[in-house]
Amino acid sequence: MDSGDPQMRAGTEMAAAHAAFASGDLLAARAGWKRAASLVGSVLPVALPLAARSALWGGEGAAARDDLAELDGSGFHGAAIEADRTTVRAGIAALEGRDTDALPLYRDALRAWRDLGLAWDEALCGLDMALLLDPANPEVHAAAETSREIFERLEAAPFIARLDEAFGRSADAATAPST
Repeated sequence: MDSGDPQMRAGTEMAAAHAAFASGDLLAARAGWKRAASLVGSVLPVALPLAARSALWGGEGAAARDDLAELDGSGFHGAAIEADRTTVRAGIAALEGRDTDALPLYRDALRAWRDLGLAWDEALCGLDMALLLDPANPEVHAAAETSREIFERLEAAPFIARLDEAFGRSADAATAPST
């Protein structure tokens, strides 16, 4: 359906971005969420944190910072949006190798997601940790296992596969010969 209605177009962009994200096409996912946010301001507080997550998973810290800055400048606030901000800040710190900054931020974000009863967001946050930090770290491992339980309950196979990849990366690093 081709519609000139910006809300319809934004909804289509959001759906396509979610599909791209689930399939691992992080560039297409981020682009779709950015387009949706540009079409209808009301989707901005949902779309920008997802765009930032796509950037983080793709190793694009500068893009994630840009998405966070746009969210910060949007004027949107609320408990879930603040939890998103904390999650993105943690991811940026992790991507920059600042694990001692990232872990407390992730703790705060996980607590916020649990307090809000938003299991999907909690699971994604734990997956962020496994992808961006060392999954062999006991705290990261515990968060990732909680994520796995949530993903299994929701039958979210692509995200379970991502967790498995993160754990595989950790196992490969542990068994790799030192140089």
